Amino acid sequence: MGRISIHNDGFSGPGDPWELAEVQYGRVAAWQIAEPRTQVDSWLRSCRLEPDRWGVYKVPGVPELREARWMSGVLACGPRGLLSHLSGGAHRGILVADGPEVDVTVPRSREGRQGIRVHRPRRMPVGDVHKGIPITTPTQILIDLATTFTQPNLERALGEAELLGLLDEEELARRGGPKLRRILNGHEAGSDIPKNVMEQRFRDIVRAAGLEQPEMHAELLGYEIDFLWRDRGVAVETDGRSVHARRAAFQRDRAKDRDLQLAGYLALRFTYAEIMSEPELVTAGCCRACASGPARAWSAASRAR
Repeated sequence: MGRISIHNDGFSGPGDPWELAEVQYGRVAAWQIAEPRTQVDSWLRSCRLEPDRWGVYKVPGVPELREARWMSGVLACGPRGLLSHLSGGAHRGILVADGPEVDVTVPRSREGRQGIRVHRPRRMPVGDVHKGIPITTPTQILIDLATTFTQPNLERALGEAELLGLLDEEELARRGGPKLRRILNGHEAGSDIPKNVMEQRFRDIVRAAGLEQPEMHAELLGYEIDFLWRDRGVAVETDGRSVHARRAAFQRDRAKDRDLQLAGYLALRFTYAEIMSEPELVTAGCCRACASGPARAWSAASRAR
């Protein structure tokens, strides 16, 4: 019997249960097994298979990864089920974790299952496959999350998607609702619009702290500065890069910070995690810097040159 093939709109089958389980985190659905029910019962009695959830079996001894839980939920919903919403976000890495139930988007005719939160849209979304599990696209996940997430939580999800290279701003702006478009547009009209969610979050922190808005992407000493309080001598860099990119840019950033400090500027650097999850730390740093100013090495006139 042939190995299962997984397409962007779900599974195809049936196939050999052991081959299926090998590529499905140790899980196989009853609808995927070509053997008669009597043979399946025999495998269950001999403990070659074990019940997992309704209509899904597992191979004993396979490591219990969280992907196995998600795969089991999708399999229980039939060949067109797609991991989605919180579970889809967690599987993509956009969210840290999902809820107690597995989120699965299914055609409207499918019934619910215990331990599975079933979502029945008017029209089934385009499917994808991530690490072997049928799933909705990153854009669809963000659109679905926007229906229940608060704005700060949605901003964090968008920021994670951006860092992972999963954020399609054009498609999201076209298909998303007002909440998503408001975040993507930076809430404000004009040319000084944040390029990404992290920059908008920083501006929100500055506004809440009662500080004047700094210049964005300002030119200084031959560098582009993310945020600059020029008259206060404070330069802020927001580091939203991946670990690999941060390592590659380490020496360049050190040189930039050194040149700013030698020119009399107080250089602050905040990470993505700090800006998105620790606003009080960012607020304290910016307020203290703007109140005290740097230990200037040159006069304001020399800094302006």
